[in-house]
Amino acid sequence: MNKKMRLWVAGTVGVLMTGLMSVNAYALEEKDVIGTWYVNELSMGGDILFHPGVMGMEVTVDIKEGGQMETITSYRGEEPEADQSEWKIENDKLLMTYSDQTVECEYADGKITITADGTTMIQRKPTAMIFQYIMIGMSINQSMIIHWI
Repeated sequence: MNKKMRLWVAGTVGVLMTGLMSVNAYALEEKDVIGTWYVNELSMGGDILFHPGVMGMEVTVDIKEGGQMETITSYRGEEPEADQSEWKIENDKLLMTYSDQTVECEYADGKITITADGTTMIQRKPTAMIFQYIMIGMSINQSMIIHWI
């Protein structure tokens, strides 16, 4: 192998190693998940995702410090239901425990994805702009919230 080829191979290997080492450089921290999350994509046993509002449903997840979590589910025309559960970060994974069942969640790109019992829920935190629309929507008509999340 000539000198140029060896230099090229060494450079390519160096770039690849740098890329591989930086792939998992980000560690999931509590500050990433603590806060109020809104389920705005839902799938029930298929590849089709839809907003829960299509079924007259709204789901809010409040992840609190200390490993506590509250999920509020409301259906149009009914009183909201609140469920208490727990969460923790273990080995860079978000684990949520509901009714003695622990589910591993995926955290990526500012979203939490939960898949359990054939149902997938994708949660997002509202951005400042979305939050402004939510506040406007609440003052005009609460059902408008669905359109802005």
